[in-house]
Amino acid sequence: MSVVSAIKFIDPSAIYVVMYGDSRRSFYFTLEEELKEKFPEVQFIQMASSLENDSSAITEDILPHFLQSRREVGIIVATDTLVGPALWDLCFTNSSGSCNSSLDTDGVFVSANRRYYDRSFISGIVVFRRNESSLRLLEGKLNSLPEEYSGPCVDQVIDSGDWERIPCVTTLRRGRYHETFHDHITPELVHSGNSPLHRLIRTVLYDSPEETTPRKLDQPAIPNDVHMIWFGKREFHFIHYLSFKSVLTVVNPRRVFIHGDVEPFGVYWDRVKPDHRVVFVPTKQPTEVMGVNFTDVPMEHKADVARLEILRQYGGLYSDFDVFWVRPIDHLRYYDADVIASYDMAPHCIDFPNIIQIGVFLARKGSEFLKLWYEGYRNYDLYRGHWAAISMCYPYKIYERRPERVLIDNHLQVVWFNGWKRFIPRWLALRDLDKVELSLYDAYAWHVPDMPFDLTDETQLDGYLNTPDDTILHKILRFVKYLPDPARPK
Repeated sequence: MSVVSAIKFIDPSAIYVVMYGDSRRSFYFTLEEELKEKFPEVQFIQMASSLENDSSAITEDILPHFLQSRREVGIIVATDTLVGPALWDLCFTNSSGSCNSSLDTDGVFVSANRRYYDRSFISGIVVFRRNESSLRLLEGKLNSLPEEYSGPCVDQVIDSGDWERIPCVTTLRRGRYHETFHDHITPELVHSGNSPLHRLIRTVLYDSPEETTPRKLDQPAIPNDVHMIWFGKREFHFIHYLSFKSVLTVVNPRRVFIHGDVEPFGVYWDRVKPDHRVVFVPTKQPTEVMGVNFTDVPMEHKADVARLEILRQYGGLYSDFDVFWVRPIDHLRYYDADVIASYDMAPHCIDFPNIIQIGVFLARKGSEFLKLWYEGYRNYDLYRGHWAAISMCYPYKIYERRPERVLIDNHLQVVWFNGWKRFIPRWLALRDLDKVELSLYDAYAWHVPDMPFDLTDETQLDGYLNTPDDTILHKILRFVKYLPDPARPK
């Protein structure tokens, strides 16, 4: 955000981005690639950090590079600083105490919190001209800067006023905005909210101060159809029957399309197959995706790709066979969104603020978001051992760039984590899990990818329900067991 704000509001003839250490080696933090795509003129300089924990600051090892350049005017912006539209309206104070509001002044202009000076770096903005006095000052110790060079960047929580009057904002990454953002500022934290800081950041990222969340329409944008995937020759067990029954009864779709290469079989399949809404669609497993050979990849990855292809072609709701529905979702189909989804949690995406859960999601026909997501599989071989990379992490990156096309509703589904032996609702912070008792209708669906006990036939569930257990899992399974028989003859 810092670099983009500098380009947008300073409009420099050249811009240099200093990269520290291994700052580029991350699946999430792809700063260099993203900036080069949007601003080809940006130049990158790789350096080792002289400050162990503060690569965001303007440090003394950066300044020599700018002093060696042939440019007459230099502007240095620390990466914890956001440039605002009112930067050039500032009244900088020079060494004589007089006010200057242009670059025609003799000296260095610093916007920084002085408590950082004793650590020999500045957090904020330095503006200087290439002349004898400014060079002498820059070549000296930064902690010797006089009081009159302290600057006017905003260094407090902004909750009122006009965003267009903000010159610059410092300490974005130092917890100063804890009351507003609780942690590092990421794009998703500013998709809604009308404080001046929210509006400034949206202008920097999306060229508009307006909120980026999808609006609700008068007519449904997503068809009332459900799509499920069944690859391989397998028996249709009781757990699948319960999930399927909840789809037919609670979601109550126009059609349920099962896309598979082999039709399910078994006594529980025979109980749902007669329903006139059930349609088995012969579907081959993907063998090539965006030029990548998918012949030998795990079945789960093939199913991930297939659901993107299917929902982009037809639109509707995708649901895994281990998802149990307890609330209808008709109203969600009215949102003007390419995709409606919820967050998940996975140890493989630790750099990411959040990731997308794809066991349940809705999409409109021809979704541009799903097209971009599908195209991400051209990089599948780069992350072949990283099962969640393209399936769950990559779509979050798309969401950050195109938030107006995605509705995140963390009540859409709640996922069971076997290692924790509990459901993890993503609308709660992990530290608050034990403070809240979940109720059956807190979610539209409950997703149990690793059922903690065998559930291949009905007697196993009866045994579990006859125990004194009264957990949320017990309530969910009791609810779906006693749903009415959905079978409607063809």
